[in-house]
Amino acid sequence: AVKGYQQAGVISTLKHFPGHGDTAVDSHPALPTIPYTLERLEEVELVPFRSGIAAGTESVMTAHISLPCIMQHEAQSALPASLSPAVIRGLLREKLGFAGVIVSDCMEMSAITETVGAEQGSVMALQAGTDLVLVSHLYSRQLGSLKAIAAALESGILGLETVRLAAERVVELKKRYLSWDNLPAPTALTALDWESHQRLSDRAYALSTTLVRNEDALIPLRVKPEERIFVLTQQKNTLSKVEDRHFPHEFLVECMRLRHEYVQTIFTSARAAAQECSDILAASSSADTIIMATVNAHLDLRQAELMQCLAQSGRRVIGLAVRNPYDLLAFPQLRTYLVTYEYTRPALAAAVRVLFGETQAQGCLPVSLPGLYSLDHHHGLQRKAAPRKQNMAESCLRSIFCQRVV
Repeated sequence: AVKGYQQAGVISTLKHFPGHGDTAVDSHPALPTIPYTLERLEEVELVPFRSGIAAGTESVMTAHISLPCIMQHEAQSALPASLSPAVIRGLLREKLGFAGVIVSDCMEMSAITETVGAEQGSVMALQAGTDLVLVSHLYSRQLGSLKAIAAALESGILGLETVRLAAERVVELKKRYLSWDNLPAPTALTALDWESHQRLSDRAYALSTTLVRNEDALIPLRVKPEERIFVLTQQKNTLSKVEDRHFPHEFLVECMRLRHEYVQTIFTSARAAAQECSDILAASSSADTIIMATVNAHLDLRQAELMQCLAQSGRRVIGLAVRNPYDLLAFPQLRTYLVTYEYTRPALAAAVRVLFGETQAQGCLPVSLPGLYSLDHHHGLQRKAAPRKQNMAESCLRSIFCQRVV
């Protein structure tokens, strides 16, 4: 992927260093902790980063996570790794040998704003070795961060040479990819092969959409023309201000109505789950199938309780996780579960094609669901045996990429 992007003139960024997969906390609203030793990181979390760096990635983004075993000798060891010289200079620069541009994750995430603040965090990130600091949303914080950096330079807390080297790396990268001297020749819109692009996009989403559980064979849908489908969607989907986009539930329903006439939408609210479940079951009494789209339900007790209630109702219920595969952990009794990993229009369109049996979901879980399913699981998908024994790194990478694009 790194080589493909960069050969096409697109800067690639590996993220989130040194690994954000094995955390039970989202760094948008809180500070996750990875309690592992360097030896464990070498065996698991750092494997894809080493591979990407070896492939020549131009950039790496740091994570707002706590690494107490790595940062134990630092004065502020409880702070995020994105502010840690031991992680950025010691681990990424020196141990892994990365010489490209290091980018921070957004300084407006709660892991930063609830600890040191975006403004001081921007200074500390530069001190730790970051080249490019992201403050993505509020102008007041962007301006405050610039003022804090200027004050730190004036006082000597932040070295001018540190900032100069960071700026040089960023400028050199921009010259290689964004120079006006290397602009591609103008291309007429009629010369762009939109159809092949669409086919490639459809194939990519088909390879990622994952049917995790299908115990009652509800997928593909076998609905008669007169039968009714009720789709439950969330009115509020974002966890923090960092997330700009909302789940386009109208598009999901439109895609379904192109295939079946009787599709009705019910928006879930902030009411108590038990009462809402009762109301939904009453309102959908004529429905033959209920599809509930969940967004981070493993972090939202109301969504989780509503799905639990529906799953125990004896109705035909399908869970469609449109962002996070961990949602199933909040309602493990659910018997039908499909995952898209994102709520973009192409991802939702791919999910609808799977629901109606136009394509088979070919993806597999890129993470384990503790107590339920192992990494690489997919309901009913057969894998070919590996032709040779894989070492730890190969095994991890093949699991991550589902043995399809490595």
